[in-house]
Amino acid sequence: MDKAAYGAEKKPETNVPELHTVEDVYEWIDKNIEYGWLGQDGKAHICEMKDFRRQYRTMSVSQTIQQKIGTCIEQVALMHELLDTIEVPNQMYCCRIYEPDDYGNLEEEEHMHCFLLYFQNGKTYHMEHPNVEQKGIYEYPTEEAALRTITEYYVKLRGGKESPTTCFSGVPAGVSFREFNAFINHLA
Repeated sequence: MDKAAYGAEKKPETNVPELHTVEDVYEWIDKNIEYGWLGQDGKAHICEMKDFRRQYRTMSVSQTIQQKIGTCIEQVALMHELLDTIEVPNQMYCCRIYEPDDYGNLEEEEHMHCFLLYFQNGKTYHMEHPNVEQKGIYEYPTEEAALRTITEYYVKLRGGKESPTTCFSGVPAGVSFREFNAFINHLA
């Protein structure tokens, strides 16, 4: 399949301009997507997590672009799709404190972060946008070094609690945080 056909097939059905480089992808996301989520009630929650476990539902990439918001889950799915469009190999990961499928404490803070690594020129890169404290593109010599560094960051942030990291290939739209956690549990 030629590159033009690949791009035409994979480009999101939205008003995203043609992007050519990973820097284009990062800049477009940085200018157009805020950290936030859409509640079941239709209300946008920007940079706040109140009622997240009660109200949150994952959005599709198209919904994320339309709403101009996304949690780490949606933003990583968007990065993944846009990098696929420009044929840059990449992988999505979820780093979290383990919660069983039936974990029901709706008052608990969420303890999960999704992130994306991409691979170019024999190196591994971490594209981070949803974590506003760590925005940017980071270079690592290997995928293992990147995973170790990122996981250690979240272990430290979570007070030393173990943070299993699982790779995933897609995000089901319309699921709750609890359902997304169960989805990730069954990939490990």
